[in-house]
Amino acid sequence: MLWEFFINAKAHINEAIVLSMIGEFELAKTVLDTRWFLLYTSVYIFTMWDSYTTTIDLNKYAKLADRLNSPILPFKISGLEINYLDYRKPWSGAIWSFLTPGVGSIYCNRLSIGFFVLICFISTVYYSNLLPGVHLTFEGNTNLAATVMNPQWFINLPSILLFSVSSTYQDILFTIELPPLNNLSVCLKWGILAKQDIYQGYMTFSRSTERRFFHFLISTNFLLPSL
Repeated sequence: MLWEFFINAKAHINEAIVLSMIGEFELAKTVLDTRWFLLYTSVYIFTMWDSYTTTIDLNKYAKLADRLNSPILPFKISGLEINYLDYRKPWSGAIWSFLTPGVGSIYCNRLSIGFFVLICFISTVYYSNLLPGVHLTFEGNTNLAATVMNPQWFINLPSILLFSVSSTYQDILFTIELPPLNNLSVCLKWGILAKQDIYQGYMTFSRSTERRFFHFLISTNFLLPSL
């Protein structure tokens, strides 16, 4: 994504798109930098190809995990983030992403992608002069606002905004559909956990109180059958 940002800015592709949309085709041709423009083609094609092949591989792993009944870890610490299963509202994450792209991903514990999108959003807002344009628009100086804003950077905002909203919404929606092993009350309410699922959740917890609680459930057979 950074490479795409770099080539796009150097080739003035977004600026040429804006000029083409308002009918200034000859001016759009002169704006494009041919030293960088053709490089964007290979990046664009590779991105589509890589996304397609990666999605196919991930779908295969997901099907294999379902067949093997792989356990879901409720808590994971890595060098980039602390991630754990917890209930989040998809629309809350989407609203936060709409207001400030990247914040919604942080809300659903996707810290690495959240900070990355947030940095891209802040850089785009700064270099596009969006906020001075908004201030001038509120003052009624719409013509001056149009001249102040940089179209090369401004046209990046729709893609960042839509990606952040859709990614956050889909991530939260996928997470809440998983059996949250760290939230036993929700699991029992859903009625989708079998005895072996509870036992796997029992083995993943380290605190003694939660271990004793799971042991109590296993010993008393206070379990709901899986659907």
